[in-house]
Amino acid sequence: MSTGASPSDESGVTIVTQTRVRPDKADEFGRVQTAMAEAARTFPGFVEQNVIPPSEPAQSDWVTLQWFASNDDAVAWLRSPIRRSFSSRTSPLATGQSNTRLLADRAATAQTMATAVIATRIKRGCETEYRAWEQRIASAGAAAPGFQGYRFEPPIAGVQDKWLAVLWFDSDDSLQAWMSSTERADLLREVAPIVDTLSAQSVRTGFDQWFDTPPGGEPPAPWKMTMMVLLVLYPAVFILDTFVAPPLAKHGVPFWMALFGINAVTVTILGFVVPLVSRRFTWWLNPADDATSARRTWLGITVVVALYLLCMTATATYSILR
Repeated sequence: MSTGASPSDESGVTIVTQTRVRPDKADEFGRVQTAMAEAARTFPGFVEQNVIPPSEPAQSDWVTLQWFASNDDAVAWLRSPIRRSFSSRTSPLATGQSNTRLLADRAATAQTMATAVIATRIKRGCETEYRAWEQRIASAGAAAPGFQGYRFEPPIAGVQDKWLAVLWFDSDDSLQAWMSSTERADLLREVAPIVDTLSAQSVRTGFDQWFDTPPGGEPPAPWKMTMMVLLVLYPAVFILDTFVAPPLAKHGVPFWMALFGINAVTVTILGFVVPLVSRRFTWWLNPADDATSARRTWLGITVVVALYLLCMTATATYSILR
């Protein structure tokens, strides 16, 4: 769910909040996030909010992205009584504390394929030593295959008490290769004496995990990913509603239970089938930046819409003949 005014550029600051929500409180959590977005609209510098539900197994947390025009605007919102009141409302809905981070540069957060945020709490008086070590591990990461970028964020008084390292790689495989490398493990052992706690989490958005991204490139445009998901979703829902739901009802399965089961199966099907189908449309989803790019875009739209019509014709024909 997304709300807010459309930003005029790609600058600003992003507040990233990851929350592990209790399964039975997901709907309530979503309502609180919607109310928080409405409240944030009254704050200076607020641009947009996007709430990303979990996508198992890659992402277990809810991710809330709030974009502000400047760092001062974002910090003012985080420190405000109204924002703290929303945090109080979400705490009972979560299985643990939420993790909140401030990241500069909206474009990097929104479009990068694989991102890791590493939060570190260091021992008092070790700041200079830690900064020197951070430069060494940054240099080592920059030499890793698939490396795209790195950002180092110091603590912000009253907002976050940890040092943050943000890594961008061109794919999950590249990111995980670096995170599990022996070189990184050696560097972590080196810094262990001055570290109290260290945690690493991935931030993913939208349907990115279902689509391939060219090395060093960006995921497909969101509207293209949505069209591809719909192409798989429509026939999947039709098949399950037509051939699975009636037998379940006939055998006395309650509607609410059947609905949940069908939705669970649908999501599972999407996770397997969308990547397979999308690879057939790589020429459209990730077109080369050349003179044929516009023509390929319109050709892809035409092909996908034609497949929509074919699916609808097939379902309509079946409904008439049954």
